[in-house]
Amino acid sequence: MLPQLIKLRHNLHQHAELSGCESRTAQILIDYFKQFEGVEVYTNLGGHGLAFIFSSKLPGPHVVFRCELDALPMIGKKDLSYSSLNKNVNHQCGHDGHMAIMAGLAHALKHNPIIKGKVMLLFQPAEENGVGAKLIMNDKRFRDFAASQIYALHNFSEYPLGSVIVRDEYFCGASQGIIVELFGKTSHAAWPKNGNSPALAVSDLLKEFSELNLAKNELGQYAFATTVYSCMGKKSFGISPSKAEIHVTIRAQNDQLMQKVLDQVESHVAKATEKYLLKSKISYQEHFISCYNHPQCGLKVKRSAEDNNFPLIEVPETLRASEDFGQYTKLIPGYLFCLGAGKSWPQVHTEHYDFPDQLIPIGLKLWAGVTRQNHYEQ
Repeated sequence: MLPQLIKLRHNLHQHAELSGCESRTAQILIDYFKQFEGVEVYTNLGGHGLAFIFSSKLPGPHVVFRCELDALPMIGKKDLSYSSLNKNVNHQCGHDGHMAIMAGLAHALKHNPIIKGKVMLLFQPAEENGVGAKLIMNDKRFRDFAASQIYALHNFSEYPLGSVIVRDEYFCGASQGIIVELFGKTSHAAWPKNGNSPALAVSDLLKEFSELNLAKNELGQYAFATTVYSCMGKKSFGISPSKAEIHVTIRAQNDQLMQKVLDQVESHVAKATEKYLLKSKISYQEHFISCYNHPQCGLKVKRSAEDNNFPLIEVPETLRASEDFGQYTKLIPGYLFCLGAGKSWPQVHTEHYDFPDQLIPIGLKLWAGVTRQNHYEQ
């Protein structure tokens, strides 16, 4: 089975698609799942999302295992036999591997049918831009499934290969993308005082944003801003600019701290606008709420790791990477954890990254262990 799952991952990697555009990815999975007769299939969940439901004849928990369909708008490794055929679209977050693990669970469920309850294998669209989980939650078919538990995993570098990284309560922090636009008045560069350039305001804001750091307060909590992009004017030596744009991402341990930093960003923009007689506009993108892990679900994940003799690492603080899985656990008991990809393995969201195929059987065994506790044991 493992060679078949690796082949599937490589096929998914080769046809990577962006958030909301995962039509071919979904079709690859639909074709793959045709071998599992009698499985209920939902298509077009929240866009191109899919769900495959394995049912028993006895009442029991309704459990969802969720993975992601989408890839990233960035370059990837070009020396692979299965490198992406779509220019500047790559699975640099490992979602291809997460999908392969889920397909492996389908094999396990078909070979050894559950004896109670139901299992949904959910392939969610649009995780990278933070909208997919909301779209799934708003779909009546998902709501009617009445999930009692939901689980997800993510690969993570900097930890030993195959280790299981867990944390109860807040696992992933909140994040928010902010676009600040500043508007002044253009002029000839020889007479800049005839206009009103936003240059000094940009200078002030870049410094102030970099100092918006509440990291490591007395509770071990963090909140900070990172400027990811800025531009001003045109590439012309004869024109003094009238417009500037700054993109900032806010990261915080929880949603309350996030709001504190957002308030400070808005305050700094308002002061700069007033000081330099400018106009401004603030817009928001890619909002991820913090991801809360329910301890009772964590017990099942930890037991599965221990039963398989996988190293279990409990991290002391919330991970700074964000995930829209928190939209589910806000309403449904659930648990997100990470699989170590190797201490020296390239980080996700970098061009040198590729999902390590060695994690596929490890992730499968973990999911099988959780399934055994929910659907086989009395």
